[in-house]
Amino acid sequence: MTSQQIKDIQEKFVQLQQQIKEVVLSPEKDIKVILDGNVQIIDIEIISNKNIEQLKPALIETINIGIKSVSEKIKTIMIALQTEMQNNIQSL
Repeated sequence: MTSQQIKDIQEKFVQLQQQIKEVVLSPEKDIKVILDGNVQIIDIEIISNKNIEQLKPALIETINIGIKSVSEKIKTIMIALQTEMQNNIQSL
């Protein structure tokens, strides 16, 4: 595999990662968390009249669900790119 092919795959990974945007709602739909492909929270919206202590468990759960979801998407991308790399190596 050439250094250019490796660079192309790295660029492809970054592009695919930048496309990830995960919107997660809490079970009661009173919290919305949006994460990006860098597993960074880009927005939190509270859609409730409950106080923060009441919302805290749901907020933690919703963030954790979002982190797991984004992580799975990144893992899927990495597996696909790994397969592509292996196919490129075998075709040499």
